[in-house]
Order: sequence, then structure tokens, then C-alpha cells
Amino acid sequence: MSTLIALNTMKIQIFKIAAQNSIDDIAEDIDDLKSRLKYSDEEIRITLPEEITNLQEQLSDLINDYNDLNSITSERQNDQIKIFKLKRNRIKSKLQLLKSSVMKKKEFTEKIKSSITAMDVKIEELNVQMNVATGDAIATYNEQLKNLKEKKEKLQAKYNALKNIADDTWEEKKDSFKNDFQSLKLTIKHLFN
Repeated sequence: MSTLIALNTMKIQIFKIAAQNSIDDIAEDIDDLKSRLKYSDEEIRITLPEEITNLQEQLSDLINDYNDLNSITSERQNDQIKIFKLKRNRIKSKLQLLKSSVMKKKEFTEKIKSSITAMDVKIEELNVQMNVATGDAIATYNEQLKNLKEKKEKLQAKYNALKNIADDTWEEKKDSFKNDFQSLKLTIKHLFN
């Protein structure tokens, strides 16, 4: 019987070490999210602090559960460990979702912003070609340039809207934006070939 108690005590001690490491990792991930906040777009700066506060409250609850492990009876410790693990996994899942959402949205919007800037350069190149063109080519360039600028303005408006949408809906809107972006790229490619 004493061997069983000793094994159970050792199991609890090992769990406590792992639990403390989990708590430290979660706290570090929350700090990482906070640091990303200052580099994020406005929508993320508005919504993320609330999510971080929620995670900090959940972490505080998890720490309390960890501290309570010392004061509960051995019969309840196994149940308490299961509850701790469930809460820990829920927090980790939410952290992963927030981290990936922030990064994906940020990376995607940066890429698109860079591409829109590159399109501005292409429009300028088209202007230069139009300026050296003669006869009917000028009218053709002028029409193509007008259409291209209209498409770019629509794309810019969609980009601005994409930056400001909530994280939970941006993936679905991104696809629509991507299609418009591809259409504009094909138009540009057609003009320069």
C-alpha cells in the first residue's frame, strides 16, 4: 500500500513540474501576443486586448487549480488533474488560433500591400508607354489605363476593407479579394505582353 502511495505522490510531483512548465509556456505565449499587438493593424489592436485579457483570466484560473492540487485529497487529485489538463488544452488551442490568425492576416495584408505598390509602378510604366505611343495606340493605351486604374481602385478599397474585418471572418473575405487581385494581375500581364 505504501508503494502505491509513493507512486501516486511521484506521479503528482511529475505532473506538477509539467503543469508549471505549461503555465510558463502559456504566459510566454500571451506575452508574445502582446508584443505582436503593437505591430498589428487597427482591427487587431482593437479586438486582441480583449482576447488577451480573457486568456490571462483563464491562466489565472489555471494557476489557482495548480495551487489547489496541494490542498485536495488524493482521491480528488486525479479528477483535478483531468480538469487542469482540459483547461490547459483549451487555453493552448485559443492561443494557437489567435497567433495563427494574427500572423496570417498580417502577412497576407503586407503581401497584398506590397503587390498594390508594384501595380502602381506598372501603371506608371503604362503611362510612359502611352506617352511615346502614336495614333490609335494612344486611345487604346488610354482606355486600358482607365480600366486598369478602376480595377486597382476597387482592389485598394477591398484591401482596406480586408485590413479592418474581424479575424474570424477574414479568411472567407480573403478568397474574394484574392480572386479580384488575380484578375487585376492578369489584366496587367495582358497589357504588357
